[in-house]
Amino acid sequence: MGTAKPPAARTALLLTSAGAALLALGIWGRAADVVWISQSFYIYAWWAWILLLDGFCVWRRRSSLLTTRRHLLGLLATSSVTFWFVFEALNLRFANWYYVGTFELDGLETYVGAGLFTAAAFSTVFIGMFEVFDALGAANVLTHSKDKAPTPRALPSWLPGALQLLGLAMALAAIVFPFYLAPLIWGSLTFLIDPWNYRRGNRSLLRDFEAGDGRAVARLFLAGLISGLVWESLNFIAPMKWIYTVRGLENLKLFEMPMLGFLGFPALAFDAVTAFSLMSYFLCGNRAWEHPSDLVAKSHAATDFDMRRYWRTLPLQVLFWIGTTIALMPISIGSIRLRLERVPLVATDAHQLEAMSIRWPRQLQAALEEPARAADLARQLKWTPDQTSAVRDELDLYLFKGIGSTFGDLLEQQGIRRVDDLATQDPTKLHLALVQLAAEVGIKPPRLDWVRVWVLASRSHGVLLRNDR
Repeated sequence: MGTAKPPAARTALLLTSAGAALLALGIWGRAADVVWISQSFYIYAWWAWILLLDGFCVWRRRSSLLTTRRHLLGLLATSSVTFWFVFEALNLRFANWYYVGTFELDGLETYVGAGLFTAAAFSTVFIGMFEVFDALGAANVLTHSKDKAPTPRALPSWLPGALQLLGLAMALAAIVFPFYLAPLIWGSLTFLIDPWNYRRGNRSLLRDFEAGDGRAVARLFLAGLISGLVWESLNFIAPMKWIYTVRGLENLKLFEMPMLGFLGFPALAFDAVTAFSLMSYFLCGNRAWEHPSDLVAKSHAATDFDMRRYWRTLPLQVLFWIGTTIALMPISIGSIRLRLERVPLVATDAHQLEAMSIRWPRQLQAALEEPARAADLARQLKWTPDQTSAVRDELDLYLFKGIGSTFGDLLEQQGIRRVDDLATQDPTKLHLALVQLAAEVGIKPPRLDWVRVWVLASRSHGVLLRNDR
């Protein structure tokens, strides 16, 4: 069943080398804007991180998720996708984040590619956080002492029921009052499901406390926080990414995440462990994903490892993924990847630019940042200095916070031609004007929360530019 211990040094070297190579490829492709790499930069970077962590675990403990526990990878990956799509479905109500620079869906091949990318990206939720937890254990961070056994403690009989009521109240409050209380959804799943897991002998955070082992919970908290920092830093530099729209916190961000939002990642880690424990109970004989030494309170595994129930439910999970994607596309997609021919001031020069190996707007934007190259481009394209400056401003505007061509065109019709022009606008008034313009041309307008992101971020952008001078 894939539980034999691998040759540690060789396997660790193979995994870390693969991770380092994948990360280098992703960084190079992102810097050069090689479309098949930069568009999917998140996948390259996050799976590279997973491979590096897994190699470290093999080196330190001769055990890891990708080696001695690889028989769980299918369940971990697919249940992770299902788990995250639950939150995507909830975000249709919350509208707390949206995606920009996404794939342009213009044929079967692009639909398949976008689907595979989504599955590969969402599959990292469980595996990524669990790898961090595993690596912290391999580094002896917040592990229980081998010389002194934890002291079990009896939990009050009323506690599981009370926690479930708390989780239910949190979830209902978030759904009924999303404008103010949407963040309560993070962690509510733990309060709702963990007591159920506890009563049935599943992997449970309550059982950890009952066994006197609070360090595993503390390590899971830290793993969630580290994962959040890595996720958001990689997302920040990715062309295709998500942007948060939490009202009132737009100016208090680290990367694209409001500062207070990082507290949601430990809660997400608790939710992930709880959800996987539930799925494992029903689908694969209640198997645990953790290294055995990390479990003081072990779950009651079935005698036979049978994945048939997992395979029977997989088509239903895939249908849920597809249905949620169809629902979120008109609501949570802010823009598609920008093309040269959709930038008005360079549309007529797109073919000539492609002949000069500049195929995408970000490549042109980077070229215009280099004085010598900008001058050469202007000479070949016969641009005046004013034209060159206008092209640079338009590119900056269309690429800023993933505004894209559709909304970039609306902004220009409103007289906004530079990112700094956005900074002078009132978000509500600008949104009303864009709604009217969109109605006149028959397109869907941007949401108010997107316009708020543009305007408030442009003000910070202007301050950063002035400080750089």
